[in-house]
Amino acid sequence: MSNMLEKNIRNDALTLAFIAFREGTATFEESQMVYDACKNKASFCMRNYRGVIDGDELLSTLAAKVWEKRNDFNPERGGFSTWIEQLCRSVRSSLYEKHKTNVK
Repeated sequence: MSNMLEKNIRNDALTLAFIAFREGTATFEESQMVYDACKNKASFCMRNYRGVIDGDELLSTLAAKVWEKRNDFNPERGGFSTWIEQLCRSVRSSLYEKHKTNVK
């Protein structure tokens, strides 16, 4: 199986897991997939911001934002991975501005 096909299958599974999570019908494994996706995106978004933004703060804020905005996700507009990455960037920017002003 090609890498691209494997990636698409993982993204589709993650999108379906998030939809089940959003609707309150997710299994533990599906909920864990959603949490792991948040953790992976938070880790990815932290590069170049270490020392300015706390990783745990980013992850907890991102998880809360995913829950708060869960009904805004539309799988017809894109995959869950893309959606969560955009949320992560938004959270990172907000935290960066907050911490940047506290340092001055």
